[in-house]
Amino acid sequence: MVFAYSRPQQLSSKMALSHARGAADTLSFASRYAALQRVFNDQLREWHWQRKGGTFFQIWQPPGVIFSCLQKDHHLHGQRVPAWESWGFNDPKVPTRLVLRALGGRWVSWKAMQRRQERWVIADSNDGHLFNAFVRAMDFYGIDAKDPESSFPNIRLLYAHARSALAFFPKQSLRSLHIHFPWAQRSSAPRRAAMVNLQLLLDACSILEPRGELHIVADKEELIQEACAMLTKSQLFTPSFGFPFHVEGLPKSYPGKDHLLADRTIVTGQSSKDAALFYTSWEKKPPELPNFRFRGGVPSLPLLEE
Repeated sequence: MVFAYSRPQQLSSKMALSHARGAADTLSFASRYAALQRVFNDQLREWHWQRKGGTFFQIWQPPGVIFSCLQKDHHLHGQRVPAWESWGFNDPKVPTRLVLRALGGRWVSWKAMQRRQERWVIADSNDGHLFNAFVRAMDFYGIDAKDPESSFPNIRLLYAHARSALAFFPKQSLRSLHIHFPWAQRSSAPRRAAMVNLQLLLDACSILEPRGELHIVADKEELIQEACAMLTKSQLFTPSFGFPFHVEGLPKSYPGKDHLLADRTIVTGQSSKDAALFYTSWEKKPPELPNFRFRGGVPSLPLLEE
């Protein structure tokens, strides 16, 4: 009888200890999350105050966050940006990749951790989305929330509008540009141009390396079709797929479907279990010289007309 009752007591003690440890871990996670939220909001409020005074950008280094999200109607979008050396990466030989829209921060964080030899810049005008990526990067690298002493080794976070984020990069400095779930054109007030427009493609062509890559993922086929139409019209890029230049689903060369669907769920609040994804990939065209005798000058890009 003694042995019959001692074993349940022992198990119950272990379960109580396990629950206590779980509760402690939960409390530790909650306190760290609150600390990260507090320090990020402090920097964000500081940026809003500086912006009212006429400042165009603010660099939080370390850990590696750049605030430059001006008012939507500001006439100097992308015209006054910090020098790349003051916030970017020093080694030009290491591939640098830009992701427009952080969303839930899952895909880009996973990709940056998977490819630590590469450099990743995450740009988003939604401070909540950027905070998601900030938390994941801080947790992965174990950086102190209250007093960060080191920068992210291969990540930078850029708080800026998509239309001005490309202006932060020197010419031919990016290996690839990734656009996830681009928004469509909105004709009702307030009006908004489609995210993938001719001006954005012209800017992308300028900052991409020769034969640089452009990747677009959308959850609606009409959005990917419109993006492919713009890319075809620009004559600046070559498609990786035959007509209609896009595929349903993500190929093996572009992994991370589960992370992208999780990002979609976080942002939209809708279940992504049965959501379809559409993907297109393009390569920057090499410059076309007038003829073999051409020795100088800069060949003009194709004329972009609405």
